[in-house]
Order: sequence, then C-alpha cells, then structure tokens
Amino acid sequence: MSRIRRLAAAPDTRRAMACLHGHVRWIDPDWIARLEAGGLPADADWLTLAPGTRVSESKVTNCFRVDAGDGESFYFKRYDYTRYKKLRFFLRPGRAATEVFGYRQLARIGIDSLQVVAFSEHRFLGRLVGACIVTRGIEGSRDLLRFAEHEWSRMPRQRRDTVFRTIRGIVFDQLHRAHAARFFHQDLHWRNLLLLGDEETGYRVFWIDCPRARYQRWRRHHAMLVDLSTLSRVASRYLTVRERFDSLRAFFEDCRPYDTTRSWFVRIVRHHPSGRRQ
Repeated sequence: MSRIRRLAAAPDTRRAMACLHGHVRWIDPDWIARLEAGGLPADADWLTLAPGTRVSESKVTNCFRVDAGDGESFYFKRYDYTRYKKLRFFLRPGRAATEVFGYRQLARIGIDSLQVVAFSEHRFLGRLVGACIVTRGIEGSRDLLRFAEHEWSRMPRQRRDTVFRTIRGIVFDQLHRAHAARFFHQDLHWRNLLLLGDEETGYRVFWIDCPRARYQRWRRHHAMLVDLSTLSRVASRYLTVRERFDSLRAFFEDCRPYDTTRSWFVRIVRHHPSGRRQ
C-alpha cells in the first residue's frame, strides 16, 4: 500500500480532486478511536475493509453501517476503481470528494446534512484508484421514500394532508435557500432525504448522498430543473396530478403566471417521465 499522507482538514473549499498522485486521508480527531474500534484503523488500507453491516453494494461502491459502541453509529462508504471504470474520474473530482464538498457547503448554507468524520482518496498520476467517506449516523431517521411507503401512506386522509404540507414546506424552504446561494444537489431523490422526528416533536429533513453537488453560475434554470424533476420522480405514486401541480405553484410561491407554472410542470414530467428507474 502507498504511504498515506494526512490532511490537516477535509477538502471542502472547492469541488476538486484531493490529490493528483498518492494517497491522502483526513480523520476528525474526535473520531480516530471510534473508527479504530469499529474496524477502521487510521493507517490501514480501507479499500480492503468491510466493517459492520453492508447496507448497499455494487461493483464500485459498497456502504457499511457500523456501531461505534457508545450509542453512536457511522456509515463507511468506499469506492474501488481498481477493476471497473478506471478512467472515469481521471483528473476530475470523484464522488467521495464531491460529497465532502457538498455536505460542508450545505452546512454553510444552513441546510441539515451529514457530518463527515473521515475521508480518503488514492490516485495514480491523476487516475482515481479508490476513495472512502465516513459519515456520522443520524439515529431514528428514515429516508423520505421509506417514510412514504410505510408510514405516511397509511395515515388517515386529514392527518396525511397535514404531514404532507409540513414536510413539503421544509423541503421547499431548503430548496429556496440552496438555489438562492446557487447551490444545486442534482440527485435529490426521496431516498436521499432523511426525515427525523414526528408530528409532536417536529420534523427535520437532512440532505444526503450528493456526489453531483455543485455551484452553478450559468444554466441555473437547467440545474433547478434537475433538482425539481428528481424530487418529483416518485411523486406520481402518492400524489395526484392536481396535488403535484399545486405543489409546484407553492414552490414558486404563486408568484408566477399560471402558464409559466404549467410550462415548468411539463418540463419536469418530460425530464423524468414515469416508469424510469427510481
């Protein structure tokens, strides 16, 4: 294994490669002991490790949930490009580095997101070999898609409408805040929104999994279209056409002409037609 160079801070100031050549790693000092106890020693080759319980798997990406042993948990996600997609991120920022950037920017904007506690990137002459990101778990949370399937859809009609408007208001407020800062998530599916709390304690929404996050100075309407269309992608399962259209009008705060809202509605449907992979 190549020598690991420690970073003084996580690479969050810009959306860029963490290094051009070599192996760099950053770990939050408060989490060094916890990670080691959970199976992630500071100087080990993390691409070879599989701690905790695997929660997702693909040829490149694997994610594990690990109990830190003190009431805390963390998620370890590794990207291994040694056999597949070897040149995909040649001289370009990888998904893990972009996620670190995205989470830090969301925190600055004032949107709830994940806390990054460790990050690692390994490159060979500009080619991304592997990368890892470790985030702190949010106990008691569930993604919005799971919430809709197992909780919200089973509520009485009146309660369902109230909860829908409450959560919609939170998400739309976050979207307005992000877009006002010219920041765009670009992968804002319901599965990438974590919901914490209930009607009594109040809801909080956390944005997660943002490997496409970016600031967009130009073509902002297209970037906004991507955020809105991914957010509405599974809405047809649970909402009528009228409810979806009224939601779009609510997002625009009823300040746009009816024809303009209708035009945006059609663009959103065409961008992510129903029946495609969710």
